[in-house]
Amino acid sequence: MDPNELLRLLRLTIKQRAWDTDPAIRKAHDDEIAEYFQALDEWIVNGGFLPADWTNDVTKGLLRDLVGDHCESHAEHEPSCSTCIAVLVSA
Repeated sequence: MDPNELLRLLRLTIKQRAWDTDPAIRKAHDDEIAEYFQALDEWIVNGGFLPADWTNDVTKGLLRDLVGDHCESHAEHEPSCSTCIAVLVSA
């Protein structure tokens, strides 16, 4: 699935979950969030491109600031680098 669509669905479902009070509905949202996250993780781990929102200039600057000297495998921090991705996702 398109990573941009997965990210959109993740964000939407997280917002919906915040507003729903029924435990059964919240559980359904939890299941959806887990499914979307796993799909996005598999996509990225298998060499797929990052969602556009994770590759814009602001995000690249944030990534550079967060990773700092921890990633020495390349001159510039790259969205395809697993170290850079791990720092970005955990931020």
